[in-house]
Amino acid sequence: MMRALAAVLVLSAFAEAQTTHVVGPGGFADIPQALAVATHGDVLLVHPGTYSAFVTTLGVTIRALVPGTVTLAVGWGSGFNLQPGRQAHVVGVSGNLMFVFGGSLSLDQCSFLGSPNGSAVVEVLGGNLHMQSCTLRGQPVFGVAPGAPFRATQAVVTGVDCTIEGSDASGWFGIPGAAVQLHDSELRLASSTVRGGAGPLQPPAVAISADATSSVWLADCTLSSPAAPCPVVAANGRLARCISTPNCGSLPNGDGLGIHRPAPLQNGAPFTLEFRDAPNRALAVWVAFDLQRTTTPVFEQSVLLAPASAFPLAVLVTDAMGVAAATWPIPAGSAFVDRALWFQAVGGLGLPLQVSAVAGGVVR
Repeated sequence: MMRALAAVLVLSAFAEAQTTHVVGPGGFADIPQALAVATHGDVLLVHPGTYSAFVTTLGVTIRALVPGTVTLAVGWGSGFNLQPGRQAHVVGVSGNLMFVFGGSLSLDQCSFLGSPNGSAVVEVLGGNLHMQSCTLRGQPVFGVAPGAPFRATQAVVTGVDCTIEGSDASGWFGIPGAAVQLHDSELRLASSTVRGGAGPLQPPAVAISADATSSVWLADCTLSSPAAPCPVVAANGRLARCISTPNCGSLPNGDGLGIHRPAPLQNGAPFTLEFRDAPNRALAVWVAFDLQRTTTPVFEQSVLLAPASAFPLAVLVTDAMGVAAATWPIPAGSAFVDRALWFQAVGGLGLPLQVSAVAGGVVR
């Protein structure tokens, strides 16, 4: 397993040249200035501070040197308009809106708080999105129905170790909001918390609202609506080992692959993932350095590892509690820093096979 992962990292380090641009002391004064000279695949390392919002077509990595210390100024929001096949990564950044049109975007250790006008906090249209250790919260809105802080349209979305909260009512006349709204999309969350908004007078909102062409796959999640209705309103999908308050809903309970990332990828340090499934169940772990949606009848959910860069890494068996953990050493060296590495598990007792959310991220 160790040699296989090292080989993948070596391949990724030399797969594509990249230039690093510093934003802050000793570099560009603002993120848009750095993006003006960057090209696809480049890295922006951002010092602590508040910076202007941006919109770009570049598949770049924007990484806070210290997660949680970089803020995007309130405005119309920031985002990526990506061509198919391109991917971008944002690490350790906070703001009020992030969107992606096309391509693939990953958000890691990011925090987004909605604006008082009730607009979305994170929105994806026609692309793929993966979130890890992110927090999305709607902002109370007075007198009107707020939109969900997370919205997806014709998209595939996965999330691990995230918290998504709908808008609570603003005063006695406020209207609570749902946390997630899906339109013709696929959502797969693991080890996450999703809560609908609440208020003193109006009925509470659902945690997840999905239309008839969407699917919702949740594993090891905590879901809540402060009172009726049920936390999840969806016609397609399944819950696995989730806690729902109130304990009701239209989705069946059953098997499902869960995944948890205790800590991000660190250069020269061991990296651990925990997988969850039924007890004594075999699962295969794959690794890749690109995200790309693949849909086939062989798999019950979409695969997000790009086939051209995917490698089989390990076969694990869950214990009597349904848990399987594995640790891989990340080689030390500057060539591996700011390279993305993604892991996904495949399992099940028959066709179609089940697929977990993805986990991993940018080596730092």
